[in-house]
Parts: sequence; C-alpha cells; structure tokens
Amino acid sequence: MCAIAFKESEPRIPNILPVTEIDRVAYLLKYGYYNMQIQAVITFDQHLDTEVLKAAVMLSLDAEPVLGCRFVEDEKRPYWQRFLLAAPPKTKP
Repeated sequence: MCAIAFKESEPRIPNILPVTEIDRVAYLLKYGYYNMQIQAVITFDQHLDTEVLKAAVMLSLDAEPVLGCRFVEDEKRPYWQRFLLAAPPKTKP
C-alpha cells in the first residue's frame, strides 16, 4: 500500500495514461531475468533544501507524468493511473 495522501491532480494532466508497447514489453520482462527498476544510493556533502527538492520533484512529475503513476494490470487494456499527491503540510514559522 502506498503512503501517498490524495487530492485531485491538476486538470491539465490526465489521471489515466495509456501504456506504450515498450511498457508492455517491460511488464512482460519482469517475469524473466530482468529487473527494470533503477536502483541507486546518492550521498551529498551537505544538507539539501527540502523546499527546493519538493518543487523539483513536483516539476519532474508534471514534465513526465508517468513517473507519478502506478501500472494497472487490466487484462484487456493495462494503463497507468496517476497518484494523486497531497499538498505539502504547512509548517509553523
């Protein structure tokens, strides 16, 4: 279960996206010897600005919407369903 809270996404980005042929092939390859996930550990010499990082992630999800989606295994027609992200909590001054 994903721990993402939900709200309506921006209307310009659809909540359902079609899969491509590459998506279908990648899905089928998961049953073979292939691990299609990107795995990395990144370290930094200093602390990151969390507000800048949040903004960068949101801009990335708007630029490439499928990154904010889950793959729905529909027998007839699989699709990508967008996670609906909550607004960040307000911090006290």
